[in-house]
Amino acid sequence: MNILLLFHAVIPHLTGKFLAEIFPHNFIENLPYKSVQPYHCIHPNCSCLMSHFEMFPPDRLTPRAICPQCWTKMTSDLSEECWVCGDYLEEWRWKNQKIQPRDLHYRIHGSYCADYFSIISAKALGQDMSFLRDEAHSLTREHPQYIDAQYQKMDPIPINRGPAALPAPNQEGGAYEEFGTESQRLCSARLGASSAAITHRK
Repeated sequence: MNILLLFHAVIPHLTGKFLAEIFPHNFIENLPYKSVQPYHCIHPNCSCLMSHFEMFPPDRLTPRAICPQCWTKMTSDLSEECWVCGDYLEEWRWKNQKIQPRDLHYRIHGSYCADYFSIISAKALGQDMSFLRDEAHSLTREHPQYIDAQYQKMDPIPINRGPAALPAPNQEGGAYEEFGTESQRLCSARLGASSAAITHRK
C-alpha cells in the first residue's frame, strides 16, 4: 500500500470539504488531523521530528509517517484492531501479520480507514493540504464536527467505538469480526448524501 498514491486518488473526492463531512468522528478522535505536524511522527504519543531518510526509506515502496522507533514497537506484536477506527480487523488481516508483521495493509482496514490514514500521513510527509476546508477553518460552531446541520434528516447510524487508534507498544488485541463495521457504513451513507447534494445543486 503506497499511502501517497492513495492520497492523490482521494483528493478529488475531498476537495472543498471538511474531513468531518466524510469520515466518522471516531476516526478524527483517534488520529486528530489538527494535531499532525509536517515532518513529524503521527503517533499521538510521539510527534518527533523525522528526517527525509526516515520518511522515505530507500528499501520500502511506500513512504512512512511513523518514526522507525514507533513503527518497530507498534509492529512487534499482532494487533487485531484497526489503527484508524479501533474496530476489529478481518481475520485474514491479523493472521497475515504473522507472515508480514511490518506490512501496513494488514494493520488497518481498507476503504475509508486507508483513505483517512493516507490523508494524515500525507500531511506529516509535507504534502499540500490546502484543498481541505479544515486548513482554512478552526474548530468553531460552523465546523461540522458531528454533521448535525447538513445531515440532520438522515437516520442516525451508531458507531462501534473502539480503543484509541495507533496502540501503544505491545498492546493486546481482542477477537475479530467480519469486515463492514458501522464506521464503514456511516462513511458510505455520508458520501451518498454528499453526492446527492451536489447533484441537486446542479
